[in-house]
Amino acid sequence: MIDKILFNLLTLDGNETSLLNNKDTYLLFKELIIEVTKAKYDIRYCRTKNCKCHPEYVIKQLLEDYYLLQFLQVYGYEGIISDLRKITTDYTPVIAKGIYEED
Repeated sequence: MIDKILFNLLTLDGNETSLLNNKDTYLLFKELIIEVTKAKYDIRYCRTKNCKCHPEYVIKQLLEDYYLLQFLQVYGYEGIISDLRKITTDYTPVIAKGIYEED
């Protein structure tokens, strides 16, 4: 699911995002891409579920923006918002190798 989300977000960037009239919404969209990528690769700094340092927490905050949600609803694939919400709750707080330890 996370690969599908990331692929869709990346294909929207530079195409449909050019239709955004609000620079702040575009910056939130770019941050969403970064945080979804961090979630995919387990870029976290602690194992505490729902910690503010986790990308899932940031994604949840980003999804509170009305204009970002509207953009995703219109241009994202059907169900992208619910899929994004799923990854913010259905995850195990694993820390990727290389953050605190070598491979």
